[in-house]
Amino acid sequence: MSSGLTLDSGNLGGQLYDYVSNTISSPITLFVICILLAITYGLGLKTETPSSASMLEIIIWSVFTLLVIANGFLYFFGMEITTYFDKFLQGKTTIGVDVKDKGLRDQVFHIRDNKYAYPDAQAICKAYGARLATYNELEEAYKRGAEWCSYGWSDAQLALFPTQYDTWVKKQNSDDNCFNDSGNDCGRPGINGGYIANPAVRFGVNCFGSKPRITEDEKEKLEDGDYESTNRRDQLIDKRADYWNDHLDDLNVSPFNTNKWNEYNRS
Repeated sequence: MSSGLTLDSGNLGGQLYDYVSNTISSPITLFVICILLAITYGLGLKTETPSSASMLEIIIWSVFTLLVIANGFLYFFGMEITTYFDKFLQGKTTIGVDVKDKGLRDQVFHIRDNKYAYPDAQAICKAYGARLATYNELEEAYKRGAEWCSYGWSDAQLALFPTQYDTWVKKQNSDDNCFNDSGNDCGRPGINGGYIANPAVRFGVNCFGSKPRITEDEKEKLEDGDYESTNRRDQLIDKRADYWNDHLDDLNVSPFNTNKWNEYNRS
């Protein structure tokens, strides 16, 4: 029966290390060590002397800790940590750490601003190595705390955005709501939106994949609270303001009265 390990005498050290490294990163190995720990405590190591039992326990716990750390980095951070030895057999040992960043785990991420038609949204996600997020993926992201008061094209030509309950309550109790009924400007708790028949309508984009790393500028904005949800009414006003900013010369401004231009001087 083959063990799955084939060694080349010309590269014995490297192949042996690769085999051990792959074994360490295997969840099966972690499971086997757990079984050994259970057996060790269950039987009490009755057949061993106290000194040998203690040594065996130390070895098993050391291997178990190493496996937990290695698999933990791989699962939570997407990082595979391996230690390699160069020219081991030649006596020229060089120890290094090879950290392979496999990126963050796949998640829903939102591209802001209402600038993109549905075909553009598909292409944008693909450019990030991702795809349009599905409704279910948006819902799972919402359950984990996601929210942005901005429609995003999603899979199946849906335009969706999540709103958290606490944010909705906060808007119900805001002073603005007393005057202009803005309490539902960011929708209601849960996933807002639905199917949009016209693919040319411009929204943001909801992608699913590896989210881009945060930049220093974005980190500063996040710390300063500049990403707090902006309601849809304000977004519409901002969009119209951008238009009129380019057409100010077309507007007719009246003088303060028939004698002077403004309140403070005659110029």
